[in-house]
Amino acid sequence: MPEDQNRLAADASTMLEEHRRRALEHPIRRRILRALHWDYPEAQTASKLCKVIPNVNTSTIGYHLRVLEEGGCVSLVGEIVRGDGVPPTYVSNVADDRTAMTLLHATQAADERDR
Repeated sequence: MPEDQNRLAADASTMLEEHRRRALEHPIRRRILRALHWDYPEAQTASKLCKVIPNVNTSTIGYHLRVLEEGGCVSLVGEIVRGDGVPPTYVSNVADDRTAMTLLHATQAADERDR
């Protein structure tokens, strides 16, 4: 990552609340959020996100979605009823968080290169 982008990402990261910083510290979670913003702005399932995040399986995406949910970065849409056959869908909650969005932009090139 170029030095300016690295510094920008570090500065943005320090301004985030702890729970959100933890959620955004992993490149797969940042890639999930970018996919929810730029590729699929409507609610999406882990399976659908696998199509734009190559080399990551559905269970790994599901794990990272749960971490993002705990960090307040995504929300589960609708109610999950066990056995209803409808997979959970998620939407991003960081569109209005300028610091989080700055971090997503600043780390994008490095995250894409490191996959």
